[in-house]
Amino acid sequence: MTKATNALSVGGVTLPAWWPTLDHASTVAVKMVPILSALWLIMQMYVFARKQWRAYRKDEGGAVGKRGVGLIVGGILTATLASGQWAYTSAWEGYENCVYLDSGGYPTVGVGHMDPSLKLGECYSNDQIEAWFWEDMERKVDRPMSRCITNQSLSENTVMAVRDWTFNVGAGAACGSTLVRLLNAGKLRQACEQMPRWVFVKGIMIRGLENRRWRGLPGMPPSNRALCLSGL
Repeated sequence: MTKATNALSVGGVTLPAWWPTLDHASTVAVKMVPILSALWLIMQMYVFARKQWRAYRKDEGGAVGKRGVGLIVGGILTATLASGQWAYTSAWEGYENCVYLDSGGYPTVGVGHMDPSLKLGECYSNDQIEAWFWEDMERKVDRPMSRCITNQSLSENTVMAVRDWTFNVGAGAACGSTLVRLLNAGKLRQACEQMPRWVFVKGIMIRGLENRRWRGLPGMPPSNRALCLSGL
């Protein structure tokens, strides 16, 4: 690419010398040199952007390594919500270093990380738990939701509430829900008002889910419904 841009620059400077008459050369120079210069600038910008992207993808030690490259949900680059999402979801989901059985009877550890290979009572480090959280958020929430949410005008608070809800109920249920259909139709208030419906596990109403979805609790972050509505 560097060779190409250099050749383009040389061509722009020497082009008038190739023309048969001085008048023609002057006319060509006036018209062509700005165009060639603009093309050269575009190529330089492309080279710079490509280098930055490669460096971004190779960052395994910081935010990118932990949070993925970022996916678009509702028009928002989800990596920008990382710290707020961690605090919000970990508060409602709970944070456990040792494997336990959740309300549905599934082996769970960390911040809602479920895996049938987990053994009850096994304990893991904080670093491992955080790594699992970002992997789960990218794989189970952001990737599927970036395909099924087509409304690109959602606020950060609404997206954060929807991500937390999806993290809890699963992307399959979320993408096929009335809530997402209302989001995509631009009926945001009606979509947020769907949150209180999602309080059942195997047909049984769970008080903890009621608190998370709409009741709220003193000293806790806003409920999913309240956070979703606050973004309107």
